[in-house]
Amino acid sequence: MDINRWLKLRQNGVVSELMTKSGIDYKINYGVDFLEIKNRASEHKLSETECSEFLDSGCRERMLLAILSYDKENVNVDKALKFCKYIVNSEIADITGTHLFGRTHIAPELGSTLIESENEFMIRCGCATISAYLINNDTLEKRYVDKIIDTLNIDDLNKSVNVRRGYERLLGAIMRKQSDYIQNIKDKVLQNLNDKALWSELELFL
Repeated sequence: MDINRWLKLRQNGVVSELMTKSGIDYKINYGVDFLEIKNRASEHKLSETECSEFLDSGCRERMLLAILSYDKENVNVDKALKFCKYIVNSEIADITGTHLFGRTHIAPELGSTLIESENEFMIRCGCATISAYLINNDTLEKRYVDKIIDTLNIDDLNKSVNVRRGYERLLGAIMRKQSDYIQNIKDKVLQNLNDKALWSELELFL
């Protein structure tokens, strides 16, 4: 089915309006359910040219289709960092990290680079990238975990809800997969950062 017809048949103005009110902005948003977008991406693979066009469109559904269709085998750090200009809200950050960057062999390196950014959405994407990598792999190398814990600071956590939610997910994933780091993370969060609220959220992962 033609993409324009497909969008019109599945558009949901209520969902689109709710997303805008919650701060998830796009130039165009049809409010199509993510599972429907995911199914469309699996059935209609986009070419590299189409991915580029869809990413530049500013349309939520087209952008997500491009992310889900992007060739993961050809992703390197340089390409990924150029791709980051499209990460303009929390939804794009999470889906890029979870369904694209986190499924590449460079996920630990790329995620570690992104969390050092000054941009809240790139930090969130970096957290999602490493979290997704941990779901599909047994462990994360010590140097990456140490860097994540060392980099964590109260200024970043207080920067925005996007940064905080990203770190909650990332630290929780590390605690679940690599329990030997639980005490290190607890000491960092409670003693160094004195952030009891964050630790309360992280305890849910135990």
